[in-house]
Amino acid sequence: MNKAIFAAIDVLGPKQGEAFSMYELEGLNYRTIAATLGCSEGSVKSRIFRARERLRELLHDEQPTPF
Repeated sequence: MNKAIFAAIDVLGPKQGEAFSMYELEGLNYRTIAATLGCSEGSVKSRIFRARERLRELLHDEQPTPF
């Protein structure tokens, strides 16, 4: 992952950022994330979905640097 992606993840709110990081970066499943965060699996799925949507918005204009 590049710096722009990590910077965008940092912009997410704590609930979305934590769920997204646990799922995408740590590879945890919804059940484990829900148990860790003390919420339902549905909430975890929703947070990850909203995090992905927000990251798409934040990274929309991000272009790879030509070599």
